[in-house]
Amino acid sequence: MTTIGTYDAKTKLPDLLHRVEGGESFTITRNGKPVAKLVPFEEPSPSKAVTDIVRAFRDIRKRAKLGKPSIQGLINQGRRF
Repeated sequence: MTTIGTYDAKTKLPDLLHRVEGGESFTITRNGKPVAKLVPFEEPSPSKAVTDIVRAFRDIRKRAKLGKPSIQGLINQGRRF
């Protein structure tokens, strides 16, 4: 990974972006300290954990037997409709 200062990064941004498209990565520094990375973009893939959670919720909904409460049943429980 190549290191480049903030001033050079600002003045040469179009060239840097072209090189990043080609697969290169850069660390941008300010006063010699790293402040940012310029890396090729990768399309994020859905996390397996998220997919598992969605599947679990769908399974719960399929198994749920909520039924429709009757107004009389709600009145008997002391609830207002």
